[in-house]
Amino acid sequence: MSHHESPNFLMYKDHMISTVAFARDIIRYCFILNGAAATAIMAAGMSFSMKWVLLSFAVGAFFSSVACALAYLYQHSATMSWQKDVIGCGSQEKMWLRKAAFILLCFSLFCFFLGGYLFAT
Repeated sequence: MSHHESPNFLMYKDHMISTVAFARDIIRYCFILNGAAATAIMAAGMSFSMKWVLLSFAVGAFFSSVACALAYLYQHSATMSWQKDVIGCGSQEKMWLRKAAFILLCFSLFCFFLGGYLFAT
């Protein structure tokens, strides 16, 4: 039995596929959420008072884009070291990428809610 047929590898492979799908979807939705809101404001005609609303949505879209890059780097690193991760070694090396991507996604959502609040007031 090769290591590509082992239960550990198959379980790890399924886990990584699911993790990538969820991360990709969350990042995509944060980008779309902020981008759609900014597009709607620009289509409606932006007054000077709307510049902070638009800036908030633009920063949120930027944060989600950077989070996407960090998620890619994390996934690439995890793919290259899957054997270490299965036995419990090496995961701390790339933990900062996961944390940074999560923090940026939180900032992206914060910017969306801030933009919504600024638009409502």
